[in-house]
Amino acid sequence: LSLSRLRRQLPPGGSLWTRSCIFRGMGFARSPRCLQRCNTKAKLAIKRRNDTMITLSTERLILRDWCEDDIGCSVHNEEAIRYLIKVKNNYAVVLKENNEIIGTIGLNEDADGKEYVRNVGVRIIPQYQNRGYITEALKAVLDHTTNTLSWFCKAEDSRSQHIAEKLGFAYVKTFAKAQYNLPSDFYYYILDKNSNSF
Repeated sequence: LSLSRLRRQLPPGGSLWTRSCIFRGMGFARSPRCLQRCNTKAKLAIKRRNDTMITLSTERLILRDWCEDDIGCSVHNEEAIRYLIKVKNNYAVVLKENNEIIGTIGLNEDADGKEYVRNVGVRIIPQYQNRGYITEALKAVLDHTTNTLSWFCKAEDSRSQHIAEKLGFAYVKTFAKAQYNLPSDFYYYILDKNSNSF
């Protein structure tokens, strides 16, 4: 999500919740309208087979395409799920032990507007947070992309910063609240998959 778009979507001093874009501490969760704008020029960095995102598996999770059977889950509403089915740029994060969808993870437009960089965003529903699922899902995705990746989080979100640094992301700069008309200061990180940082 570019800052110019972000400034138009977030009113000064307003809530982080907007009609078209929702900030989460672990990245962005976008509505279909925002997703469509953000991915006009974007190409998914994860390998595909027969126009389907390759299913990834970890010790506790399965990361797979969204499908119509997922409508009604607690992660996205029906409109968002139908859009993600079409664009195939975000994974449904599924818990192996009970086949429940507990989150979403994807690679989207860079927050700083760099076309060669993908912003990695992940969201896990509250009842499954603080169990290491975010790191587990992120590692699986990072292992299957060759793109330079970015991470965008609130300056006061130490948990998100810790995850970024643990995965090899390097702090680049701060997007100041006053300068960019944001509801908070945000830290911007980069992970170059071609370097030795990961």
